[in-house]
Amino acid sequence: MIPLASSLINIQYHDNSFWKANTQTNLWNIPTEPNSPGPKIIHFHGTSDGTVPYLGGGGNFLGEEVDFLDAQQSDFVWAKAFGYTGPKLQDSKGIEVATGVVKYEYLGGQVVHYKMVDMGHGALGSQYKQFIMNTIRSDL
Repeated sequence: MIPLASSLINIQYHDNSFWKANTQTNLWNIPTEPNSPGPKIIHFHGTSDGTVPYLGGGGNFLGEEVDFLDAQQSDFVWAKAFGYTGPKLQDSKGIEVATGVVKYEYLGGQVVHYKMVDMGHGALGSQYKQFIMNTIRSDL
C-alpha cells in the first residue's frame, strides 16, 4: 500500500480503534480490526501539504466532523495494528536518506514513513518525484 500525501482520518481511527462505515447509515460506527500482519506500507507525505496537512487537521472538505491524523501518527497506528509494541518514533529519530527526505521505519520496514520537507500535495509533480518513483520501484 503506497499512500501519497494521504493519512487516516479521525472517523476511520479514534479512541484507539479502527472503524468502518455502516452501509445502512453511512456512519463510521462499526469497530473493525485490520488483518495482521497487514500489507507493506510505504507512505510519502510533504510537510507543506495544504490539502492533507502533515500535522493533521484540515479535513473539513470531507465533512464538518472530519480531520486528518498527523502523518507520522497514521503510520504508527498502522504499525501497532500489525503488531508493533514500542513507542511512536519521535520526529528526531528519523534518518535523512536524501536531501529533504526523512525516513521512519517500523517492524523491520513493513511500515515506512517518508517525511518530504517542503513538499506540497502534488507529490509526483514535485522535486521529490524521482525519489518517490525510485523508492517504489526498489521496494516492489
